[in-house]
Amino acid sequence: MLRLLRHLRRNRKGTAAVEFALVAPLLIALLGAATDLGLAFSQSVRLSAAVRAGVAYAPTHAADTSFISGVIESSLTGIGPHVTQVNGMECLCLDPVTGAVQGSTPSDVICQGSCPGGYARYVRISVSKSFTPIFPTSNIITFNSISQVRASATVRIH
Repeated sequence: MLRLLRHLRRNRKGTAAVEFALVAPLLIALLGAATDLGLAFSQSVRLSAAVRAGVAYAPTHAADTSFISGVIESSLTGIGPHVTQVNGMECLCLDPVTGAVQGSTPSDVICQGSCPGGYARYVRISVSKSFTPIFPTSNIITFNSISQVRASATVRIH
């Protein structure tokens, strides 16, 4: 019996298979997380490009939110269900010294009322899409718990 134990202790056959069996689940989880992160990033880039397309048309078609939405939708073909929101023109009061926006409450589109620094007109555009990871590694790796990707922009209309 003692001789068998000494023989087994010196025998190194199968150690690579055991090491692989111990490391493989971690490597597969990391690969899955990297794939999901890449897919989320890719969708985020597509949403940002669509918002930029809407931003390009906003200064000339600020009052036509359906046209801006149509431009965004045409940029997002094949991406799946998503939510596009284009707020109509909003007026925000400007600081008389710095010219920065004061507060975040929009006024009416006509830009009437008391505002010492004057008004500026803005159009807000946002697109969001829910994201479902391919690999269920979110319980193992915490940064893989992305549930939604979104892009937004605010355009000042002169």
